[in-house]
Amino acid sequence: MPSIDRSTFGRALQNGVNLNDPGVRAKLEAAGVDIAMLKSAGDIDNDGWIKSSAELDKAFKLVDDFDRNGSSKSFDNSGRAGQTFQALVAAAESSRRRS
Repeated sequence: MPSIDRSTFGRALQNGVNLNDPGVRAKLEAAGVDIAMLKSAGDIDNDGWIKSSAELDKAFKLVDDFDRNGSSKSFDNSGRAGQTFQALVAAAESSRRRS
């Protein structure tokens, strides 16, 4: 199980995640992602997107909090952390295609 560090996380989500898009929200919810928690933690400017560097840092911390690999600089791409990361990557891809 590879680890995901902040740099990898940022590259994977560099186009942002549009939390206003119903299709994106549905993908995240289907993967068990709590949209309200994600929005509260990551959407700093309340524009419905997780896109800026500061927002991606907050989202990384949220995902890393699900992980117990002993490092705040990475998380294992498995369990709830991995599931949430993969859902965010899929959502970012959907956001990119729709923007």
